[in-house]
Amino acid sequence: TPSSLSNEEAKYLTESFSFGYGLVQIALSVVPATLLKFCEVFGFHVNKEVGLSSLLISSNSNDMKSPIARLTLLWYHTIVCPFCNVDGENLEKGLKEAAEVLKGSEEEFPTSTIFIYFRALLCRLRGNLEESLNLLSRTVSTNSEQKEIILLCCYDKGWCHLLKMEWNESFICFSKLQQESKWSEAYYAYLLALTSGALNKLGEAFTLLKSVPKKVVRKTQLEVYLTRKCHLYKNSPPNQVEYIVLIFELLYLWNSLPQCTEDGLRAMMAELEKCHHSHMNPIKYLIMGAIHSKLCERAKALMFLEQASVQCKTKPTDAHVIPFAMYEMALIYAKDEKTWQLSKEMLCKVKDTFKNYDFENRLLFRIHAVLNSLEDKETIRLGQLKLTSPNFEGI
Repeated sequence: TPSSLSNEEAKYLTESFSFGYGLVQIALSVVPATLLKFCEVFGFHVNKEVGLSSLLISSNSNDMKSPIARLTLLWYHTIVCPFCNVDGENLEKGLKEAAEVLKGSEEEFPTSTIFIYFRALLCRLRGNLEESLNLLSRTVSTNSEQKEIILLCCYDKGWCHLLKMEWNESFICFSKLQQESKWSEAYYAYLLALTSGALNKLGEAFTLLKSVPKKVVRKTQLEVYLTRKCHLYKNSPPNQVEYIVLIFELLYLWNSLPQCTEDGLRAMMAELEKCHHSHMNPIKYLIMGAIHSKLCERAKALMFLEQASVQCKTKPTDAHVIPFAMYEMALIYAKDEKTWQLSKEMLCKVKDTFKNYDFENRLLFRIHAVLNSLEDKETIRLGQLKLTSPNFEGI
């Protein structure tokens, strides 16, 4: 019985229970609202903060699941939250918590490859790309026999170089991945084609681009996107500027623009302004709007995002541009309490109106996160209004 348990036994049970409970809470916190209501019918009530607290208890315990709890927290703060990236303040709070978890883990496991990798990922998310590259190189040098770790680090290094617009270095990384990795050969061929094109190796790039559809083995959203993109250029190969814009589109769709410095974002803007091909305008304006939004230049961001939507209506080859542009505008409106309702209306319109576009599931996941964030903010605001004493001055 509970009364017969010693303090040590009760502590052990609490720590053991905390891991499973926290894991379930975190997993349910990222599912769409419709599925969440279905779960609640069976008695599963979701509280993300309680889930994180439970995992933190488990991660600081002596339980055998403690390292797994730490990895779960790191996964949530460095992969799930940046993927949604709804609120910059909450994201930074999560990165600080991830840094605390890493600090304790590195003291206990100083040579652990996986924790060094997460440290590199944390540096990249904070825009410290050079330090991230150094840590990834360190990870590879200490695990020269573990092929999977080497390829994982190689991918991240290539991504860091893309963010720095170091096309040659990223080409080297993606070339290694295409030759040695068995995961999504079509994706790596596409990355290699884009970096080749950015280096102005147009013949090699076009050959790689044409090979991508032949490497598609499944109809995932990623591979459907790759196939469609390649078919657009089946008869007219892109030039160097177009390849660079396609790289920026990938960075945008992978939500990597926040990892760039202000100088890096402005350098991207300069490259985008070199593109004068009308068929690229929807993508170009979408990315420019997103960059201005990251630079807190609201008026310019809204102007370019509206232009992206207008241009896409006349050139519907990139059907994903309008829903993503509306999502970006909703994010801007979500930052101001006066336009929360407008933000919610735009998000619901995207969710209910647009279907069968590239990365639809990915955008719906982010929309779900923004709507949840707005609901939380409104709940807090209503709570504050109730706590505020009435003002009888002048009565």
